[in-house]
Amino acid sequence: MDLSTERKRSIRKRLEPLLAEFDPELKFITVFLDSGRKNLALVAQKDDHPLMLRLDFLRYVSMPDDEIRQTLGEQLRRRKLKLSPSAPAS
Repeated sequence: MDLSTERKRSIRKRLEPLLAEFDPELKFITVFLDSGRKNLALVAQKDDHPLMLRLDFLRYVSMPDDEIRQTLGEQLRRRKLKLSPSAPAS
């Protein structure tokens, strides 16, 4: 499902700095919504390695940044992605 350009820009503005906290080389590529409008998929890339991270779209708007940071960190660590030494702990 497609999000409006304005909504994508808003999501990017919020999530891009959170990704950079884990690793400045981790680049935000795009974001999209699943057909059930329940999961927000965040596509990122480090070097030549793309990855997809998931957030609960129904909760995203009211999720504090700390919770989003924790959710992203857990998913990045499960993928055994080498993160910056200064990356936030889960």
